[in-house]
Order: sequence, then C-alpha cells, then structure tokens
Amino acid sequence: MQRHILVVLVVILTGLLTAACGDATSPIISTATTTPVSTTTRPVQVSPTSQPDTIAPVSTLAESPLPVKTTIQPVSSSPTALPTVNASVKTLYYYKNNALWYYQTSGATPQKLADSVFSYTLASEAKSVFFQKVNKTLQLKMVQIIDNQPQITTLDDQAFVERPIVNAQRNSDSYYGVDNRAISSLGISPDQTQVAYARANRSGVTFEGVYEGVFGKLYPTEIWLANLDPANPAPHKLVANDKDYAARPVWSSDGNRIAFVRTQFFGTGAGYEIAFWSVYKDGTRLSFLTGPELGTIDGTKYIAMPAFNTKWVSPLALSFQASNQTEKTSLWVHDLSANSDFPRPVAFDVSWEHAFFCEQTRRFAYIKLGNDAKHSPLGVFTASADKTETPIELDQTAVSALGCYGDKILYRDAKNQLYVQTINADGSSSAPKRKIGTSVSNGSLALFSPDGNYIAVYSETSDLSITIFHTNGSQVNIKGVAPILKGYPTIGWSANQMAVLVGWGDSAQGIGVDLSSSQPEFKVIDSGIQEALLLVSAPNNK
Repeated sequence: MQRHILVVLVVILTGLLTAACGDATSPIISTATTTPVSTTTRPVQVSPTSQPDTIAPVSTLAESPLPVKTTIQPVSSSPTALPTVNASVKTLYYYKNNALWYYQTSGATPQKLADSVFSYTLASEAKSVFFQKVNKTLQLKMVQIIDNQPQITTLDDQAFVERPIVNAQRNSDSYYGVDNRAISSLGISPDQTQVAYARANRSGVTFEGVYEGVFGKLYPTEIWLANLDPANPAPHKLVANDKDYAARPVWSSDGNRIAFVRTQFFGTGAGYEIAFWSVYKDGTRLSFLTGPELGTIDGTKYIAMPAFNTKWVSPLALSFQASNQTEKTSLWVHDLSANSDFPRPVAFDVSWEHAFFCEQTRRFAYIKLGNDAKHSPLGVFTASADKTETPIELDQTAVSALGCYGDKILYRDAKNQLYVQTINADGSSSAPKRKIGTSVSNGSLALFSPDGNYIAVYSETSDLSITIFHTNGSQVNIKGVAPILKGYPTIGWSANQMAVLVGWGDSAQGIGVDLSSSQPEFKVIDSGIQEALLLVSAPNNK
C-alpha cells in the first residue's frame, strides 16, 4: 500500500483517542435491531441550526437548470437526541482484519464489534456508522455505547446487494453493481443525528460506466438519509436517480443542505467528469450547482476531471479543487446565491495536496506551483474564500502545506523544517513564523490537534519516532520512551488525544497517548492491525 493512501484511510477515535447508493421505489423502513456487545463513550447534545437565507429551486437529476435565488422555508427536524452517556471510561474504535474493534481506557482487552466491515466513519464521540457485509448484502449499521455496553443498530438492511459479475478475477469492486467509491462516503450531519449515504437503485436502468464488458452494466445510485436513532432509523430516499452515480454527500455547516456529486466514471484511471448538486435535508430544493464545465477564463476551459476536497465554507458556499488532468489543480468556490452555474475561481496553480480552509480568517492556504517543466513549488500562498483577489504569498520557502487551524498555518519548507505562521484576514502575517522542532524528513507527517493546541510530528529520521509539540513550538513531555516506528505510520487526533499506527502488516501496533492526563504516556493499544488502518477522526485541518 502506498504511503499517500495510508494517510487517508480511516479508523475512529473516541475519548482516550477520539478516531456512501439506492434501491426500491419507496423507502425501506428497517426494524431497529439492537445487539449488545460490551463497552463505553458519550453521545453529543443536539442543538438547533440556523436557516440560510437563499437556495436554488427544485429540479430533477435529468435536468441542468440554472439555480435561481428563492426564499427558504422552514424544514422539519427528524431524529431525537439520544440519552447522555457517562464518559468516565473512554473508548477507541479501530479497524483490524476487516473488522471493527474497540478498546476501553479502563484497560480491558480489545474486543471485536463487527466482522466484514466495508467502510466506516465516526458519527460522534459515542457512535460509529459503518457498512457491514451480511450474507449477500451490505447493511448500514451504527454502534453506540450506552450504559457501558456497545449496541449495534441496523439502519438500512439492503443498501447494496451482491450480484454475479462478468469477470471475478479482475476486481471485486463491482460485486454490488457499483464502483466501490460510490459506497464509501458516509456523511454525518453537523448535529450528529443523521447520516446521508449512497444506495444502489437496483430497479433503475443500468448504464455502461467504465467497466462495461468487464463487470457488466452498473446500477445507478441514489442519496438516502437515516436517523442515528435506534428507535427510529427511518431510512428514506432523499434524491431519486436512475441515470448515473449520485454519491459523496457533504453537509453544509448549518446542517440544512447536502451537496453531492454525479458521475458515470468513478473507475477511470485518467480522471472522470463530475457535477455538483445539492438538496435540502427534507428532500426539497434539489438543484444543479456546477460542473463538469467550470467556465472559460483567459482562454482556458476548466473542467472538473475530477473534483475533490469538497467543503462547505459557509451555508451558501461550496469549495472544491478540480483537475484538468494537468500537474496542477484549480481551487473554486461556488456561491449558491450568485445565480450562476459557474463557480468563482480562487487559484489556478494549486498543488495536488489539499488546500486548507482557515476558518477564523476565511482564507485558503495552499502550495503554489510554478510554470517550469517540473512545476516546482513557489511557496505557501493564501486567498480569500469570500471575494476575488490576487493570492498573497506567505512564505516562498514552503514546499508542503500540512494544515490550518483558526488563523495558524502549518507547513514544511525546502530545508524540511516545520513552521507555524499566524495570518490576518487580509492574508498578511501577524507574527514571525514559529519553528516546530528540528529538521524533519521529506516524507514527514504533521497534524494539528482538533483544538489547535498541539501538533503531532512524524519524521523519517534516524529514530523514526512521533513527537508532540505545543503550537508555540515547545515539546510536550511524555512519559516513557517515544515509540520507534517500524514503517510509515498513520496519525489521527481527537480532542487532546492521539492515536498512531506504527507500520503495517502483522507487526503493526496501535499506539495512543492521552494528553489530558497529568502524566501523558505512549501506550500500546493493540497489535497485528493490518493494512495500516488505525486512524482516528479526520484531522482538524480546517
């Protein structure tokens, strides 16, 4: 497994280490089946979200209308808040041998929760949502900790169903009649009470897709929604679709709207065209947003082939990076209130690394690439998320952007030194850059903690160890000897705690450190965690 893939694989953390298609013409209301297992954590209190001011009108997936600004009507909320759980014993969810496991900070032996887990995500500090293979189906399930016991609830019992494929020796991705990338994204609502996901439409008209002649015709997928409520999961169709893939749901920050992509070509190695659509969480105001054509600027036609790094930067603004199949990517913001089916360009010379959104200053931070044959990095630049402007150079020595928290940008320079730089809303720096540790390696990892107070650093130096720093540059004193890593690790954060996978394969170890402790120390959680899949909740590189 390649290193850049390892960094994005997902495990789920809670507490000590807090770490996507359609069928049927009517919703399947699954009976909530709850299976006790054994462990703990805490659910999140639900708070109301504000309504946005404008949104585009309803249209069908077969159409491509221009969005028109209209007044939004109130919507009904669905699920109820779950009971509060005592969080004195904290829990780590993680992935091992194709199964979901958990470990309690009380020192209990790690236990298996579910076998044959396909994809998974953290829903809250108390819940994890995952697809599990049961007989010949993929079922959407949730595990939560109540009264110190894990309970597994079936949210949707027929999200995907196996079918014969033409050539089983080529790939198993299409056992369910869809490309697996249409399955893998699970969108958790900001209030952590619902999950949006893709579901196979097995009664829909199949389409050729990219694997025609290899796997047979493929099923279209739809966007569905389920409540993270064991008493009322109520899975239901949110967006009907009988044409192509509708997948990768992403919730707006106010919890009112869900953006998703449409494509036929997930499987192409050379990239694939996608379009963005959105829908209100009650199923109304289904609207085409933008793509695949993004407009022609200075004689260059831009196309989302594909688009990635999708993020709502406000209730009405969706940002993403797109590739024209060049060595660079472009960065865009689509404003739903602008009455246009073309987005606003932010920058055209962005590296394939993710551009980071700095919420406090409402600016993007990214590595700019030059026009030379090697597209050499020209430094870290920032640009406004709210208006068109010439991007501002922050540090021309930077070669890799590693994250942003609030107004602080983390990056690595050409000499492999890590720095944190604080910026203002206009892009200027408000303080001298701050050195983090000593020189690292070209393949180093460095991640902000979710609260922005810490940075975990891994470097392929002689000691191959994990070091944790305060954002002011001082090192955190951790009890014991830092683990010596036996391979390229993955790191994930939750709250003030961290989990790290040391290496991969049968010798891999899961190691954690609880920084909320008065004497934090590295501790081995489990070993034999295959495929380097110990990760926590997505790092808070905002």
